[in-house]
Amino acid sequence: MKRLLLLFFAVTLLPASALAADLGAPAYKAPPPPPPPVYSWTGCYVGAGIGYGVSDINHSTTNNTNTVVFDTGHDNAAKGWLGMVGTGCDLQFATNWVVGVTGDFEFSDINGQYSFNCPGGCTGPTGYIGGIKEPWSWGVGGRAGYLISPQLLTYWTGGFTQTRLDQVTYSDAALGTATGLVLPAETYNGWYLGGGVEYAIGFVPGLFWRTEYRYADYQSQNLSQICGGGTCGAVGTIHSIDRVRPQEQSIWSALVYRFNWIGH
Repeated sequence: MKRLLLLFFAVTLLPASALAADLGAPAYKAPPPPPPPVYSWTGCYVGAGIGYGVSDINHSTTNNTNTVVFDTGHDNAAKGWLGMVGTGCDLQFATNWVVGVTGDFEFSDINGQYSFNCPGGCTGPTGYIGGIKEPWSWGVGGRAGYLISPQLLTYWTGGFTQTRLDQVTYSDAALGTATGLVLPAETYNGWYLGGGVEYAIGFVPGLFWRTEYRYADYQSQNLSQICGGGTCGAVGTIHSIDRVRPQEQSIWSALVYRFNWIGH
C-alpha cells in the first residue's frame, strides 16, 4: 500500500515540477513612467529687454493767431534704441487660449531733426531746424493669444500709451545760427496695437523669450512756439503755433520670468 501511494505522488508531482522549471522566474515589470509636467500660462511675470524704434512726427505751422499758414505740413523722422521693463498676468483657458493684462515702460534714445518753413509773414528766418528726442514712453493694455504648442504662444496686444518729446531749440536752417525760438517739451496720449511670440526657453524653468512689434498713434496737439529773444522777436512772445501728431513703430525682444511656469 505504501509503495502505491509513493508511486502515485511521484507520478502526479513530477510533471508540475518540470513545468515550473520550464517557466523559470517571473518576468520583471518596470513601473510606469511619471506623467509629463503640465505647463500652465496662468500667473504673473516680470521682464526686461531691448529694441529699436522709429517715429514719424507730422506737423503743420501757423502764425500766433492760427490764421496764417506758415507750413502746410510735413513729416519729420526720429529713430534709435530703447530699453524696456514690464510686468503682467495671464490666464490660460480652453487648453490653448491665453488672455492677460500687461504694462511696460520704455526708456529710449529715439532722436532726429525737426523743422518747419516760414517763407513769408513771420519774423526771422524763412526756415527753422532743431533736434528732437523721445526719452521715454509707457503703455498698459491687454493681450490675447493662441498656444501653437504648450511652450509657444503667439498673440495680439493693444491698449493705452503715453510718450514724451523733449524741447526743440531752433536754429536758422540756412545759416545754422541760433534764433531763440523753442518748441516746448510735451507729453502725448495715444493707443497702440501689436503682436508677438513668446517661447519657453526650457533649460531654466520659468524663463521665456518674447519678441513684440508695436504701432502707436498719439493725439495731435497745438503747441505754442515761444521766443526766447534773438531773431524770432521779443522774449516770451508766441511766434507761431505748431500742430503736432507723433506716430511710432517699435520692435523689441525681452527675457521674461514666470513665477509658476510648471505645475502638476
